[in-house]
Amino acid sequence: MMDGMDDFKSLMRRLGEGDASAAELVVDRYGVHVTRAIRRRFRTRKMRILYGTEDCMQSVWGSIFSDVDRVAKIETPEHLMQYLAKVAGNKLIDRDRKLRAQCNDVYRECDLPEADGPGQSALATGDLTPSQAIAIDDEWDVRTKGLSTEKRTIMDLHRQGHTSDEIAEKTERSARGIRRVIQQCRDIFRRDSDRDAG
Repeated sequence: MMDGMDDFKSLMRRLGEGDASAAELVVDRYGVHVTRAIRRRFRTRKMRILYGTEDCMQSVWGSIFSDVDRVAKIETPEHLMQYLAKVAGNKLIDRDRKLRAQCNDVYRECDLPEADGPGQSALATGDLTPSQAIAIDDEWDVRTKGLSTEKRTIMDLHRQGHTSDEIAEKTERSARGIRRVIQQCRDIFRRDSDRDAG
């Protein structure tokens, strides 16, 4: 066990000294933990599309290696993994806030009819024009038109960013029931999208 700790401390010392091979070794050894932390924190499929794992990993490692003095002071592999997970989580939170501000929360689960349909390229970059935002809102109205008033209310609240628990409280239904309605609607949207694309 002591050999492992000595090896870790040596690695951190070399990292603090600016040794490029130590930085590569840190990425090789702990990259998988960053990937897991990122994937656990993705909230929706749209979030994964807008801010892929690779983009987030590069951002995390950029932060880590811009502050190697701090990282080099970490004393155990467990603490390093916790630190990496925290940085990854913070990156995703920051990105989520920016997307909400830029896109008025359009990254939420509302499938558009075609892969190259209105707003798709903008969704990929997180850069919507006002006309694209209107097109996406129009598409949302079309997709939810056939839903019951209750389901539409649930989906509108979901699109606005409310959690299942918050929606349950507002609609006096169980959170489990809300999740079931959301999943049913997503399935309907997906089937409609497949049919429109075909």
